Amino acid sequence: MTPTQTAKPSVRALPSDMNISGRTFGPEELENVRRVLESGVLTCTKGKAVREFG
Repeated sequence: MTPTQTAKPSVRALPSDMNISGRTFGPEELENVRRVLESGVLTCTKGKAVREFG
């Protein structure tokens, strides 16, 4: 590529609520979701999960 040429940006479509492609939830992810839901604390200011995952 010469200095006057620019690279064409890569475009990747993100999944929408109508298309689940690209979304995968394995046993570990599902266990983490279950643990958070069962804690009953779903806010980032009071729950512990955000700090754990961060």
